[in-house]
Amino acid sequence: TPTHVRVALFGALAYFIAPFDVLPDMLPIVGLTDDAAIIAAVLKLVWDNIKPTHRDAAQDALKRLKADSKS
Repeated sequence: TPTHVRVALFGALAYFIAPFDVLPDMLPIVGLTDDAAIIAAVLKLVWDNIKPTHRDAAQDALKRLKADSKS
């Protein structure tokens, strides 16, 4: 995982749990939009960095888990 993606993930997590906020969460409807926007942006960043080799490795891991659970 590239460093800038990891930094963005940790930054988004820190922003999400931080007591300060650009838009206070107590505001009806709009209070959580800044949190949602940051999470959406970071998820897009992560999604764009998932390569076919990552998907293949995940499929292999799921197959191994399924095979292990049957035994």
